Amino acid sequence: MRNVINASMIAIGLLSNSSISLAQDRPNAAPHGGAVAKAGNYHIEMVKSGDAVEFYLLDAAKKTLPNKGITANAAFSFADGTTSTMDLEAIGDDHFRVVLFTASEFKVTVTFTVNKQTVSARLDSGARQPVPREKPHSSSDGHQH
Repeated sequence: MRNVINASMIAIGLLSNSSISLAQDRPNAAPHGGAVAKAGNYHIEMVKSGDAVEFYLLDAAKKTLPNKGITANAAFSFADGTTSTMDLEAIGDDHFRVVLFTASEFKVTVTFTVNKQTVSARLDSGARQPVPREKPHSSSDGHQH
């Protein structure tokens, strides 16, 4: 009985290690943990974090490209029927960001202009968490604007 339990534990351990390796070696893994879509010879990755949505331009091998000299915009179509087109703000030296003030799910077409060439991809947000809102102030809380 003890040998059967040990053999089972070894088999489980081997299976666990192989699935970890498969997950790490997946060729379509996103370098920043987001959703990736092909855009011509590039890829675009979208990473959601609270009310911020960040976009990375990746090369064909999914390596992050610097954002210097690149412009980007995003056309959002929200689940509540509203739409919005926004220029993306370059952040650091390798990505772009926009802040959304809606918890609505969305589809977005992201367009990067690289060396006078435009590349676009369409991505879907999936379910989003509600965006926290600041509580209104009352005149009795000692806070004034």
